[in-house]
Amino acid sequence: PRKVDVQIIAATDALLDQAVAAGRFSSPLLHRLAGVELWVPPLRERREDVTRLLLFALGKELERLGSDFDLDDSPDERPWLDAHTVASLCRYRWPGNVRELMNVARQIALALPDKGRVRPEDLPVLQRIAAAVDGRGDETTPPSSAASPSPTTAVEPPDTGDDKLNKDRVQEALQQARWSIPGAARRLGVAKTTL
Repeated sequence: PRKVDVQIIAATDALLDQAVAAGRFSSPLLHRLAGVELWVPPLRERREDVTRLLLFALGKELERLGSDFDLDDSPDERPWLDAHTVASLCRYRWPGNVRELMNVARQIALALPDKGRVRPEDLPVLQRIAAAVDGRGDETTPPSSAASPSPTTAVEPPDTGDDKLNKDRVQEALQQARWSIPGAARRLGVAKTTL
């Protein structure tokens, strides 16, 4: 017999505690694997990071392609990508998460050296994203990484008319959603702004 020392790094979007409770995942296996748990919110919950991640991914792709195309690091100046496209990318829900963003960056990187500027009509993937965003009424305002709510602004909680938002239920939903407000709001069946 040989001694082996291994580490397992795994990622999942499944809620394993619920899977264990439902009998779909082994509790002993979960406890063996869960030495260190990190929770990274999905990209759709971090829209303010989209432009930075896109810039990073584009830089890596251009480097991989051996291109000498110069990306401007300034988040406010992207002469190679029009403002409408940037806004669409920020409002998009990213169902494929960061992998999908990396694929979009790859397609933009392939088109950039030839065109110098990429517009939605240049790439089908950008047309698809623009169509998805324009057809969705809940994502009409792109996030601004520079603007944040004023800490002095007091907001009255809305009257929900039922007992959905009692303290215990909210706390339980937040814990189950790993402290993600959008996730907890979905569990409670309310809008995240209500929560």
